[in-house]
Amino acid sequence: MRREDPSPEGRSEAQANPWRRAAPRRQRNPPPKKFFSIVSVPVPAEARSENHGGVLAAPPPPRPLRRGGRGGGRGAGGGAGGGAGLRMAAAGEWRAAKEAFVTGLGGTSLGEVALLGLLPPAGAALSALARRAAGLADGRASRAGLLLDAAALPGLFAAVLLRLCPLPTALAACLVGCAALAWLAPAPPPRGRGAQRRGAPPPREGRLWCVGEARGALLLVTAASILAVDFPAFPRRWAKAETFGVGLMDVGVGQFVLHSALASGLSAWRRGGAAGAPLRAAAPLLALGLGRVAAVRAAGYHEHVGEYGVHWNFFLTMAVGAALGSAFHPPPRLCAALGAALLALHQAALLRGSSDFVMASERSGGATVLGRLLVRNKEGVCSLPGYVALFLLARAGAAALRGAAAEPGSGRLPAGALGRLTAAAAALWGAAALLDGRLEPVSRRSANAAYVALSLAFGLSSLALHALAGEAAGAPGPAPLLEAFNRRGLPAFLLANVLTGAVNLGFDTLHAGTGAAAGLVGAYLAALCLFAGKPAGRE
Repeated sequence: MRREDPSPEGRSEAQANPWRRAAPRRQRNPPPKKFFSIVSVPVPAEARSENHGGVLAAPPPPRPLRRGGRGGGRGAGGGAGGGAGLRMAAAGEWRAAKEAFVTGLGGTSLGEVALLGLLPPAGAALSALARRAAGLADGRASRAGLLLDAAALPGLFAAVLLRLCPLPTALAACLVGCAALAWLAPAPPPRGRGAQRRGAPPPREGRLWCVGEARGALLLVTAASILAVDFPAFPRRWAKAETFGVGLMDVGVGQFVLHSALASGLSAWRRGGAAGAPLRAAAPLLALGLGRVAAVRAAGYHEHVGEYGVHWNFFLTMAVGAALGSAFHPPPRLCAALGAALLALHQAALLRGSSDFVMASERSGGATVLGRLLVRNKEGVCSLPGYVALFLLARAGAAALRGAAAEPGSGRLPAGALGRLTAAAAALWGAAALLDGRLEPVSRRSANAAYVALSLAFGLSSLALHALAGEAAGAPGPAPLLEAFNRRGLPAFLLANVLTGAVNLGFDTLHAGTGAAAGLVGAYLAALCLFAGKPAGRE
């Protein structure tokens, strides 16, 4: 039996709207109500920190003991055994402090998430104009062009993520820089039907440059965020929200699902039919998901189980999408209808009590082994219907891009298609705000209707902004660095995860200052750019 909110406000709202009977109790981390507010959600006074500007932060953990275990090793613990026990206790406390640092957060506003989405297209436009001003527009991705991209893109992202530069200031600087470079740079070459720069790789049939560039930017920003979030310089409101609410990092998994649907839809159209090998398509991601579980357990690495569960993780969710994309190719209208119906059923189940089950911290129960696994991984399993609905709706959107991608030799969106894409993105932003305020707050943990609408809005607006930025900057193609990350997506993302784990195991990130964080994140991004850029420079 479900418990009702004992407060008078909860009872009055339940009587007025039976669909939201338990909503006041579920909103333990309510998001801000103002759509365009850039201020973080209010937090209690005891949770504020001077170093975080009033943003929710974990208390600083105790300094870890040195590996040698000097001092206290031969007390009551009995020599080396006591020292080993002390080191194990310290390791457990340190792991708990790491987990507490990313636990209990409430996210930010939808308006700030939308503003953060402007940063990658602005950086791409700035780098395109810088390459044109430096005379690097011709030819393929040269080393100088990649260096310019590395200065304009990873440096820009790291500066904003580590609060070296405020987000509005960074966007204004990009605008001023684009205006100055547009005045200094030579005029772009005329574009006719199928025109392209000298030496540039011709786009394959059915491919859009804005799709690859947006996916490359997603990979780069995600790679920067997964390490930056472990430093105090990273704004806590941009980290993953605990239950309800949305931060920058909450958007990531939805965008990967969306781009997987777009890529599989466009590639299936180019092949003229379904691939028909779901297990083969999902096998690499399934192996990575299971390997990550084993590696985290073996290394004793910190992990917040409230994200996906005890054993579930991002790779297993993506494996489901990969299998679905390979085996399921319905007509676009049927795809949209199935996605909308599944999302409606999923949201109805959440409002009827499933959300209470997903948001609760209790993980005991289950009469069988399968039942116990379900309870321990309830976040990952119960969010699957929402992600499948997102996948289906995005596949229907891929059909709308087919006509724009059908012209051989042109990787750009026509003006009409760009206008329709922009209008669809604006409508979805409005739907996300309406669902968040009227039905149920955004929750990545349950992948509810508001989260699916937000993911579609963010993804489509990203495509439109990258296409618009490329046209405004006169870019002859995608940014070389972002295209390199797009082509080397999975290996680069795996390297990012390995390097993030190595940095967390080898450095005290929770007590690192802004300068140390900038140095570590900068070196980490430089290594990723070198790895991703090498194949692009050889081709």
